[in-house]
This record gives sequence, C-alpha cells and structure tokens, in this order.
Amino acid sequence: MMITMFNRLKWHNKITKSRKLVPANGQDEAAKKAELRVLNKVKKNDLTIATFHQKRIPNVNKIRGFGEVDVIAVTQKAVFAIEVKNWTGEIDIVDGNLVQTNRKPSKNNVFDHISTKADNIKFVYLSEFRNELFEVKPLIVMTNKNCKFTEAVENHPMVIKISHLNDEIKAAVKKLDDYETSTTDNLIMMLDKFPTWDTISLANSQEEIGDIVENSMPFGWDRTKYSSVNVSMARGLFTTILFGPQIKLTTMSHDGNMVEELIKPNEETVTIRRPTVNSEYHELPITAIESIEFGCRESFDWENFSAKSNSQKSLRDKNDFEVGGVYNGRIASDLGHAFLVVLKEKQLKGLLYKDKLDVHVDLIKQFYSVGKTVKVKITKFKGKTKCNLIEVHD
Repeated sequence: MMITMFNRLKWHNKITKSRKLVPANGQDEAAKKAELRVLNKVKKNDLTIATFHQKRIPNVNKIRGFGEVDVIAVTQKAVFAIEVKNWTGEIDIVDGNLVQTNRKPSKNNVFDHISTKADNIKFVYLSEFRNELFEVKPLIVMTNKNCKFTEAVENHPMVIKISHLNDEIKAAVKKLDDYETSTTDNLIMMLDKFPTWDTISLANSQEEIGDIVENSMPFGWDRTKYSSVNVSMARGLFTTILFGPQIKLTTMSHDGNMVEELIKPNEETVTIRRPTVNSEYHELPITAIESIEFGCRESFDWENFSAKSNSQKSLRDKNDFEVGGVYNGRIASDLGHAFLVVLKEKQLKGLLYKDKLDVHVDLIKQFYSVGKTVKVKITKFKGKTKCNLIEVHD
C-alpha cells in the first residue's frame, strides 16, 4: 500500500513539473504576433472580403509538398499572398534576394518563395474550376519599426512596411476589374479547404506545430470527428495519492458538441511531424499537453481533393473530361518537341505538340512559357491520366 501511494506521489510530482510554465521563445512569439498584426490590419481594410492565416498551399510540382502563406487577403479585384517578416536593421537586395544586412542571407530566395506560392494558388484554382484566376499578388510585409529600407528595397513593388499595407492594397486594385461573384465564392471555398498546421499547446506554455501522425493518437481521437481536444489533471496531490492518477479529456466535435471523459493515464503519447527540412518527429506524452487544435478536418489527398461544393462536384461528374472537350490548362514544362499541359493537377495531363501550334517556330518562346494558361482540346486519351492536345483559339 505504501509503495503504491509513493508511486502515485512520484507520478504527480513528475507531471506537475512537466506542466510547469517556462519562458516562451521570444523570437517565435514575436513572429507569431507579427503575423497576427498583419492579419488584423487587412481585416480592417474595407476592400477585404475574406482573410486566411497560415494556409498551406499545395505545391503543384510536388506529390505532397505545401507552401505556407502567412496571410491571404481576398478582395473583389485581387488576392494578396503575404509573407510576413519581423526583421530589424537595414534591409537590402543582394544578388536578387531580400536580406538583412546584419544577418546571414537565407538560402531560399524570399521573392521566389512567396511568388511560387501565389502562382500555386492560381494553378490549383485553374485545375479545380477550369478558369484562369487573375491578379494573385505576392507581398512581403515588414512589421518591425526598427527596420530600415535601402533605396533598392524602397523602390521594390513587393516589399512594404505594415504602416503602408492597406494603402498599397487600395492602390494595387484601383484600376482592376471586379472578379465575378462566382470567382470569389469559388476562391474562398477553395482556400478554406486548404489545411493549416495542427497545433499542440503544452501545459508549460510551449507550442508544437506540424502534422499529427494519425495512428499515434490515443483514445479514438480522430480529426474527422473532432476539431480540438483539451487535457487537464482531474485530481490534486492528495486525491491522486489516495485514488491514483486521473486526467480529464474534453473533445469538441465539428458540430460544436463537447464531451468530457475521465481517464486513467497509461503513458499514452501523441507524435507530431515538425515542419522542418528533415521532417523531425516528436513524441509527446498526453499528460504534458493542454490542448490540440486540428488544422484540417482530413488529411490532404491530391487524388481525392476537390475544392467544389457537393452540387458542383455532381455537375462536374456529368461533364467530365472527354475527347473533343475544350479546357483551360497550364503549361507545366517544356519537353522540347512539345509542352506538357496540366488539365487537372495530379490527375490529367496532356502533350501539346509544337509542330501543331499556329505560331512560327522562331516565335514559340515569345508566346509560350511554363506557367502560361492555354485553351486546348483533347484529341485522344492515352490511359486514364494522359492525353494528346491541340490549342484552340477564341
């Protein structure tokens, strides 16, 4: 009996220590606050009709790749994909890259990084709705008041300070035509379906973001059922010594239904894959966790992904790709003798032969490039995922 009570005391002390508050990472906290400042700034812009935070945009050139966009602002005339930087000191452009002169430059080109994400928004929209999405504008917003722009940065159209953000958005859309209502509706629906990171808030005030490994979750936790899970200690020191360890689990379903359950812990853990280059895995005991917020309702799957509503999906099923059908696609690569054109990301692509184009061979490079949208007709299927194409002119 005494050994049992002593073990319970040890367990309580160990868990209490693991849940003791520790100082937050100052740099991470500053970056998070910077993103929220920009998010709140664009929300207050009277031109903004929808905003998104930390959306992971699928990379059309990778099987499972994503690119996180810190803030997305949708207006009636344009979409802004915003990279937030809380940099201090002098900001300059060196060898075509945006850099802090007092820091070692990033290996990734900051301009290319956010521009690629903006392009992917356009490419996925084209793939889903078969219409081109114009005016997706990449921006890099500096939030720290102690940053100083060189003349090169001051004159660069993609880099602005947070104090000028809303004025820049208003100026950028001033002469643009409005999207059709269906375009903004479809765009918002698509962006809403893209995932964000799963977030595990630890009881010691630390935070882990990434992708929770599905089969690591105990107690039947399931992102398709629950939007969040909370963990708390159900007993204090004396009741733990007398009756043993107990925790309270509170699950919140997607329809807002909350269920509380008392559980005797048995060293259960949750594993999260961190968003690092090497995809580090971190195993966390549930007794150290305060809450889990799932970033998406289901794991993203290119083969089954659809940004459409159920009624739109039914309509598409009746009017799927067919020989003789005319569709918009994007040029994904130049194969020399032909262009590879994607009609449906990861599902259907076709060859557009250069000798079939109504352009002189010497002018092809002027009119056709990777990323360009082309209107094509399917002439022949080659299996379920490949086809031959010819260009169609209005």
